[in-house]
Amino acid sequence: MTRKVRTRPLILGVLITALAVIISACGSSSGSSDSTTADTSEGGGAISVAADPALQPYQFYAEGTKDWEGINVDVAGALSKQLGRELKFTPATFDTIIPGLQAGRYDAALTGHLDTVEREEVVDFVDYMKVKNNFLLLASNPKTIESYADLCGVTVAVGKGSFDEELGIEQSEKCKEEGKDPIDLKVFPDLTSEMLALESGHVEVMPNDSAMNAYLMKNRGEDTFKTTGSYEANGLMGMALPKGSENLKPIYKAFQTIFDNGELEAIYDKWGIADRMPAKITMNDGVE
Repeated sequence: MTRKVRTRPLILGVLITALAVIISACGSSSGSSDSTTADTSEGGGAISVAADPALQPYQFYAEGTKDWEGINVDVAGALSKQLGRELKFTPATFDTIIPGLQAGRYDAALTGHLDTVEREEVVDFVDYMKVKNNFLLLASNPKTIESYADLCGVTVAVGKGSFDEELGIEQSEKCKEEGKDPIDLKVFPDLTSEMLALESGHVEVMPNDSAMNAYLMKNRGEDTFKTTGSYEANGLMGMALPKGSENLKPIYKAFQTIFDNGELEAIYDKWGIADRMPAKITMNDGVE
């Protein structure tokens, strides 16, 4: 998480309550503020996993608690059973996670990172999900945004440290080279801030991961938001680990097992993202 392989709580109070009610009906895993509830009866100590708790529906806190829920929480539970080790979630903002891996603060990150060749210079990836992104706008907005090329002169919200921020900067330069107005890029620390800006009309468009946008649409209603277009949908999201980590091969093997036995597909089906299943599990299969 596009972003935003990025991706984040929504409007506090009203929206979080609605989301939590729906997700609780799905029976997702829960646990303490820093861990999943997976079986840890075998193997070594816990694996510290950094994640941004503001990236719904990938990982977030259940209403009124510090219990983790979401797609990646379910994935972590399935991996934990194969590894015989607990995957212990630690909250962190998206832009601090890769530096935290490099500094040794975390053993891994499971939070929606797009695997890129540039990121592979400092971390390794086990790739487990196809990328799919689109644009979120207010339903009342008449604009048709099909690609980043349509964003010249448009006020756009992106997350700090996200791939969308990189794309926005690159496209803004292209706009100027073509004699068009640059993108009015607004950088926010989290999705909550982006959503507030979008709903209040301070920005017009929010590029985002399709699963996040679908989640927003489902819980806010199609009379509030709409999605259009697509972009940069040829990459893979991966679980990131420090370079040379001894956990890389065991985690790859565990991913391969849950891919082969259907557990990963079942998790994606549960969360309505069956179209995000990769053809296979890979390592460091990043895009330029």
